Amino acid sequence: MRRRPRDPDAALLDLFLLWRVGFVSMLLLLGVFGVFSWILNAQGGSIELARAGAVNMLVAGSAAYLINSRFLTASTLSLQGIFGSRPVWVSIGAVALLQLGWTYLPFMQLVFGGEGLDAPHWLAILSVSVAIYLAIEAEKWVLRRRR
Repeated sequence: MRRRPRDPDAALLDLFLLWRVGFVSMLLLLGVFGVFSWILNAQGGSIELARAGAVNMLVAGSAAYLINSRFLTASTLSLQGIFGSRPVWVSIGAVALLQLGWTYLPFMQLVFGGEGLDAPHWLAILSVSVAIYLAIEAEKWVLRRRR
């Protein structure tokens, strides 16, 4: 509400937002397929386990970007930046509970063809999500330095 209104004739997505959508999409794509391949190949996991890892990576990576997108170009690397929006954390908590149900409830595993993840899988998902968050913060830092 502190910003001036957007020009009604301006494009919905300007070049910066198109770049950001492409950049974040590429990071999420790399993260999802990276976790999938790691579980399948390096860990010797089943396709069901790799699928569960990939879906959980997409959800965790999206949550990391949600926290990051609190400010479009300003840094969120502070307690206020990360924890400053209670509705974001309530939403992330609700999605996390639903995602745990999707991952571990037997009928959900049957319907979606997944398996429960172990601690090393969750550690990898968390690590890649933090890496995505930090990569976007680095991109914001570069943008701020260029302006």
